[in-house]
Amino acid sequence: LVSINGTEFSRSSNTFSVEGVTLQLTEVSEAKYDSTGAITGYHETTVSTERDTESVFNTIKSFVEEYNKMIEKLNGYVNAKATYREYAPLTDAQRDEMTENQIEKWEEKSKQGLLHGDSTIRNFLQNMRSALYSRSATSSIALYNIGIETSSNMDDKGKLVIDEEKLKEALATNMEEVEKLFVGENGLSSKLTKVMDGAAKVSAATPGELVRIAG
Repeated sequence: LVSINGTEFSRSSNTFSVEGVTLQLTEVSEAKYDSTGAITGYHETTVSTERDTESVFNTIKSFVEEYNKMIEKLNGYVNAKATYREYAPLTDAQRDEMTENQIEKWEEKSKQGLLHGDSTIRNFLQNMRSALYSRSATSSIALYNIGIETSSNMDDKGKLVIDEEKLKEALATNMEEVEKLFVGENGLSSKLTKVMDGAAKVSAATPGELVRIAG
């Protein structure tokens, strides 16, 4: 039995959640006694909470890093030099005259550039950028307000960069709006998921565009 802000709760475990806060009770509060030695109540224990902004910062930073890896890989496909025309499929006779290493390198070259300039991937990249920079209907801020913008370096081809101090300040002073920006039906998470499903959803009924092309 525990009393929180004047309301008594009965729980079967000493670990439970109240309004999203998980509490773990480790001992009974110090008792109050009257002049006869009878227990009249218990001393209050004050518990304070604060947001774990460091954890949220690391999650957002990890998201940006993973997004940039994907951007780099996809741009590598659409910008790769098309060498496959110079490396026709090997015949059995050619394979017999080559080492495994030579065959592997030949086959790698025979696939390079197959997606050069591919419109489906380019559209996917554009849709991702559009989703990232659209403002949520429920949030008053966008990514650039919290220190996340597209790199000004043309060679980065759409990668994101973080102003870490600006992001930390936004998390410390405007966490609720940052949360609205990322989560919920109109948040970035939902928008990006829709874009990714449109390109890569594995479904027999409604496959993503890339899955449909690949068969």
